[in-house]
Amino acid sequence: MVTIDKRRRMSSKWVDDIVPSVNKYIRNLSRRLAAYEVQRCSDSKAEDFYKGQRCEVLLTNGICNCRKWQVFGIPCVHAMAFIFSIRGAKWEEYVDLYFSVEKTRVTYNLEIAPIPDINQWTSNGQLDGLLPSLSRRPSGRLKKNRIRATDEIKSGRHKCARCGGFGHQARTCLATNIGAL
Repeated sequence: MVTIDKRRRMSSKWVDDIVPSVNKYIRNLSRRLAAYEVQRCSDSKAEDFYKGQRCEVLLTNGICNCRKWQVFGIPCVHAMAFIFSIRGAKWEEYVDLYFSVEKTRVTYNLEIAPIPDINQWTSNGQLDGLLPSLSRRPSGRLKKNRIRATDEIKSGRHKCARCGGFGHQARTCLATNIGAL
């Protein structure tokens, strides 16, 4: 309740179209853009080169190869280099609507009423507290071993040390000498 009221009052003072945290992020990002080389393919498509790495940017779809723009909704450094290379382009148009001041104001526009104290709670008089759920133990003997997966290899086969056969051990082996088999 207090947090929502605080954020509602904060957002009413904002004058920009984009929230201040994104403005600060873009301002810090724009300081590094001189090192990026932008080669435009069309008005909405370009390649950015930086230290031997290449990224493709599509402005109309909001797509960059580094995928930061798609994940966060804020243009990445590659997209910002392309946006700032276009004359008259505004970077605010390429930020997701989630970061607009208008959406923030709509989000925190609701009011939460104060919750009454425990002394002011009303009681219906039926139960003093909650009872545990009724549970029964399943019938039959409980399983001792875990249930193995269908693709799990069984490791229960024993190999006889005397004859090399499976299904018995050396002490119960019927072979009298090792060379017989």
